Amino acid sequence: MTWILLSKFFSNCRPKKLLNLHRSNVIFSMIDPLHKSAQPVHMAFTEYETVTAEDKNEIPIIILHGMLGSKTNWNTMGRQIAVKTSRKVVTLDARNHGDSPHTKEFSYEHMVRDLKLFMDEMNIKEASLLGHSLGGRAMMAFALTNPDMVRDLVIVDISPYSLSDSVHNIPHILKSLKSVKISKKNKTLVTIREAVGKQLEPSIKNPDLRNFLLMNLAYDDKSKKYFWKLNIQTLIDTLPSIINFPKYEGVYTKPTLFLCGALSDFLKKEDEPRILEKFTGAKFLYIKDAGHLVHSQKPHEFLESVASFWSDSK
Repeated sequence: MTWILLSKFFSNCRPKKLLNLHRSNVIFSMIDPLHKSAQPVHMAFTEYETVTAEDKNEIPIIILHGMLGSKTNWNTMGRQIAVKTSRKVVTLDARNHGDSPHTKEFSYEHMVRDLKLFMDEMNIKEASLLGHSLGGRAMMAFALTNPDMVRDLVIVDISPYSLSDSVHNIPHILKSLKSVKISKKNKTLVTIREAVGKQLEPSIKNPDLRNFLLMNLAYDDKSKKYFWKLNIQTLIDTLPSIINFPKYEGVYTKPTLFLCGALSDFLKKEDEPRILEKFTGAKFLYIKDAGHLVHSQKPHEFLESVASFWSDSK
């Protein structure tokens, strides 16, 4: 498995009385003068909120996807979490992913600034953060630098230290996407994805991975052209800075759950003592028969685990 989020949907989990609200990007000029090089962007997001949640003064749960993914990968689980917890759930697109802006810059510092801008503009003083893979590392970085804004933290199958060897496949994947040629003969998104999928088949042999990547192919009504939602060149250029997690002086002391797949190698047990030095309130849970995609491979166990953690950490 590569360092990504493969989306799977569960048709038997449709929530009742659920509002799914998507707000489009707006431009803000809020820039931290001490970090002008890390200018924030306004991230695209989707909100999930039950009717009962509207009457509760409860802090939201903010979710960030993994590398090469998007907020749509969390559509089903986001709804399920909102129903289970009766709390507002917000899923975000990281910069250079999904519907968020493309920039030449991409680093943990930038993602921290983007999340800070989002929370400030939405008047969110404190939130529960959940991140998978790349998103988990970004949420760790945010908690270490803005601990007062994070009530608790869920990190899904990622370590701030070691990484799976499969991460080294990412440059090959990105270059394969960049080499794709889109024919004007294909008129619909379905036929375009089919044609592009055939081009990718020799270099990306896993059909689940190809289908996941093809979800990033979209159509622009204004230009009448198909395009990748991923900023492929920036992701290629900045990958070294993403693979290496920065060193932070801070320590996060509040409740933290590292929720991992027992079959995954993205968080090694030998990392636990070092993690506890930076996240002193951390607990580790490994879900049986799950790999890197814990939330899609074992959705029931995942949902029960995070709901129990949030209940206990109040």
